[in-house]
Amino acid sequence: MVSKTETLERVYNIPLRASFRKCVRMKKANKAIRAVKAFLKKHMKADVVKLGNHINETVWARGIRSPPHHVKVLAIKDADGVVKAELDGFKWEDAVKPLKKDAPQGGLAGKLKGLKSAVDAKEVVSDKKEDKKDTEKEKTSPAKKVAKTTEKTVAKKPEPKTASAKPTDKKE
Repeated sequence: MVSKTETLERVYNIPLRASFRKCVRMKKANKAIRAVKAFLKKHMKADVVKLGNHINETVWARGIRSPPHHVKVLAIKDADGVVKAELDGFKWEDAVKPLKKDAPQGGLAGKLKGLKSAVDAKEVVSDKKEDKKDTEKEKTSPAKKVAKTTEKTVAKKPEPKTASAKPTDKKE
């Protein structure tokens, strides 16, 4: 039995083939992950099992249809009875999510704050666009606008040819 101050470390070569052999093709990797957890719960006598990133990547490396037949795992049981398993040769690293600046934190209130800040940001961007449009309008003088519109209306259109028109240059 493990005392509360000690940790228990063991290396296991976990057979996975039997667990996913009669499984549906598109669920084999999922079944393999569950088999690893079940194996460690049974052999390490623990209720909580956490798998490391490298184990997950190894099982899923060849896709969902063909996981590896065996996985060599280093399992560490801490004083709280939690088993942390990592691929043999790698150290266990706790997952750390990077925090974004101005990210909403905590429940519905955090989501609402995030939405409010997003709406405020859109308003600021739209105000900047309107300012740009106003400055562009001021740059073009009204005389230039009138000249452009008159050029379009003054341009002559070619006269359409009609079948009833008789040529006048006919030699008789």
